[in-house]
Formats: sequence, structure tokens, C-alpha cells
Amino acid sequence: MFRPKHIKGEGDAKPKAAPKPKNGAVLNSIPSDFHRENATFTVTANKIHIRQAPSVSGKDTGLFYEKGQSVNYDGYVVREGFTWISWISASTHTRRWMACGENQGGRTTVPYGTFR
Repeated sequence: MFRPKHIKGEGDAKPKAAPKPKNGAVLNSIPSDFHRENATFTVTANKIHIRQAPSVSGKDTGLFYEKGQSVNYDGYVVREGFTWISWISASTHTRRWMACGENQGGRTTVPYGTFR
């Protein structure tokens, strides 16, 4: 069927990207830049706060991991100069995010713990 260029049909619609969470919003879905990786992270820093989104402006849950504590995570993203690991909380069934190190050029250059 012929349609003038200024009239778009249903087949012309572009798929929308998943919306990024607003600052502090809970991000329970898997973002498009998520890398799946099942591993354990053990904190070597004094304290790392847990956030609801992978961002320094993500809402702080009030929870944290201290030196020596470990968490099993299912993936990570790289944003804002940090590597953020993520997992589903056993108690709330919501996705949690924790900065596990400073990232430069796609590599964690200053880790806040160990990975295995």
C-alpha cells in the first residue's frame, strides 16, 4: 500500500528502549547494558551502601555490606565510572545494586573487594 512519507503506518513504529529509572527509582528489571555473571563478591572496603538503582543518585536502601561480608550476584553494569553488581534480595524480592569498584575504560581499576 502506498503511503506518503509524512504518514506513518503501524509497521513504521520503532521499538522503544526500556526507560531508564529516574534518580532513586527502583530498578527491578534487567537493563539493556546488564552483563550476566554468577559469582561471589567479598567486600574489602570498610562499608558499601546498597542502592535501588545502579547510580550514585540511586536511592540508598539504608543497608550496606561491611568488610568481610559476601554476596552472590547475577550480573553487573558499568555506569558513572563504577562497576555495579546486582542480585535479587531474598527478603524483599527486589533487585539490589552495589558499586563494587571504580571503572575506567571498561575495566574495574579500583575494586572494593574480591571476586570469585
